[in-house]
Amino acid sequence: LQLLNFDIAHPRMRILTLIQCLLVGAALNDECQPGMESCSMAEETRTMLARGHLTSLQEVDEEQNNDAKRSSAQTLVIQHGEHKITTRKNGFLRADGKKEWMICLPSSDKCDHALTHKLVTDCLPPEMTVEFEGNPDDNGLCCVALAGHESDIKREIDNCRDVLPKDAIIEQSRETRVPEDLRESTESLLEDPVDSSLWGLDRIDDRSGQDNDFSPPGTGAGVHIFVMDTGIRVSHTDFGNRAIPAFEASFHPNPKQDCAPTDLQCAKDENSHGHGTHCAGTAGGTKYGVAKSAKLYAVKVLFGVKGRGSSTGVVEGMDYVSRKTSLRPAVISASLGGPGLSAAETLTVNKLTSAGVLVVAAAGNSGMAEDNPWSGGFQPYACTGTPNAIPSAITVGAIDPKTDEQASYSCWDSTNPGANSCIDMFAPGTQILSATNADDTGSRSMDGTSMATPHVSGAIALLLEENPKGSSSQIERTLKARATKDAVKNPKGSPNLLLYVGRDTATAKARPAPGPCSDTQKCGMWDMYSWAPKCQGKQFEYWFRIHCAKTCGFCPKGGPVPNPDPTQPPVSTPAPPPQTAVPTPTPTAVPTPTPLAPTTEPGSPGEMIIDIGSSSEPEKCVDAGLDPFKHYNCEAVNDSSGSKMIYTFGKQVCVSESFAAGWKENLKAPAKNTIIVDWA
Repeated sequence: LQLLNFDIAHPRMRILTLIQCLLVGAALNDECQPGMESCSMAEETRTMLARGHLTSLQEVDEEQNNDAKRSSAQTLVIQHGEHKITTRKNGFLRADGKKEWMICLPSSDKCDHALTHKLVTDCLPPEMTVEFEGNPDDNGLCCVALAGHESDIKREIDNCRDVLPKDAIIEQSRETRVPEDLRESTESLLEDPVDSSLWGLDRIDDRSGQDNDFSPPGTGAGVHIFVMDTGIRVSHTDFGNRAIPAFEASFHPNPKQDCAPTDLQCAKDENSHGHGTHCAGTAGGTKYGVAKSAKLYAVKVLFGVKGRGSSTGVVEGMDYVSRKTSLRPAVISASLGGPGLSAAETLTVNKLTSAGVLVVAAAGNSGMAEDNPWSGGFQPYACTGTPNAIPSAITVGAIDPKTDEQASYSCWDSTNPGANSCIDMFAPGTQILSATNADDTGSRSMDGTSMATPHVSGAIALLLEENPKGSSSQIERTLKARATKDAVKNPKGSPNLLLYVGRDTATAKARPAPGPCSDTQKCGMWDMYSWAPKCQGKQFEYWFRIHCAKTCGFCPKGGPVPNPDPTQPPVSTPAPPPQTAVPTPTPTAVPTPTPLAPTTEPGSPGEMIIDIGSSSEPEKCVDAGLDPFKHYNCEAVNDSSGSKMIYTFGKQVCVSESFAAGWKENLKAPAKNTIIVDWA
């Protein structure tokens, strides 16, 4: 399937390619003995496939890509009574085969420890086990994490139906990881001044070029940097006794734990590349770091030599930082992530940001993956993973040395006005030298947006030293106002901001007006090569935003809208005149919506009824005239099976049957801020 991509435009060529694939499959499946002709053919075919694999994935490691395929989760939302459960195909599984589930309450003012404790005691089915219990009374998160099967989480919801609000977030945990391309260096710890091997530091204190010097206006003294990663080798001499074991998330069968400051085995970096130690060194190392006097805290949420974990562990780590209110001002450096979006992680990042703790996230290293919705692994877009797609996080892309070019591996945004922008700024990420976990004095050179991220975390520590009581919005605005404008070559739709640690501000050049919001050539190929309807399927949404923005109704109302200047306050603009909705192909004609009288509640929007009709297909969408840039809450009633899901996609309301072959009920949906689907 990977060979049958959009680059093979002619149907005859695709047929020939398919025949070749079938012949290759026959060769690979042929039983043979050494020396037989068929064995030679199979070996040659394996070699050809290996070369083709490396070419198509642009040097992404084969094992890493297979891991990506296993965890590239398709999200499925199941309506269970009044609550929605987000499940993931190939989501995170514990070693004992159980799934992890998170329950979080968005309205923290209505949550206390009595409620979270009830969720893990009175409501807990006997087959489930408790991974994590938040304590909102102690500044913790209003979240719990449980382990069990899908039937168990449904019983949990039934047992706590009287206290669990309708808007509770209930989702299966994702897998989180650190997939990096790495380059090693045998260089030992060096003395100042900064040399060419530390080009990243040298670059961010200059508006252009390098001068073999790093002279920031501060050191980050009094600031706390929480490195959420694989752990830290806190005994490394570059940390100067400023690195502290802090927290280990749960990872079956081991429970979570707060570390004793003197316990060097707790939150220890066991990753084969020393990922967490390297990131900590860039953020706050004495030689390798940006904020050379900041304190560094090892928050271990990724485990083993490969650095694997779950979104449950990430939420636990966020809870730890939330509880440690005495360790302020603070910033979280999170060089981790994985495919798929998480409402629970978004909620926790938003809570910390509101409390004054910014979260800095890596954009991802899949920029060379195929721009192909069926490629099977990571997608190249920064907006398709977590935490990099969370709007309140500071998401960082990487640049290469000397050229200031966006690194080829760095995930990217799109210039199409129909697509969102998730990257906030860029920082050095290629050939970054920092501390290693191999011993207490060594160093290693590594590539990745993971390496760019701690540059920004360290820079925020400098800003917090300068303004310890600054709010998250104030610090972020200052960070972006001082960033060097228009220095990054080929930013691919992202704000052209390059990290700068000086205290002077820079003005952006006048930007050309964006092009029209339109479809690309690949949009026209969808119907030719796909059996799925166009503009449907939540897992393909960002691809449609890039390539089918006009057809799928993702174009901004009133014409193309450029990305706003993040250093300037928002400017109010008059509402654009109403436009005719772009029709979306559907199997049956869509009836005209019947307006209802506005609700009597002051300030509430009017509603209109959308008749979706009946269908024998597993999924159906109709154009409801929704705003594609607006969030809608979906509710369902009279669905006794609890197996259908409803979601909005562009201007459409979509309904699908999660388990059965099809559905034939009629349904009606008020298509405004809250969408209610009735299967009666």
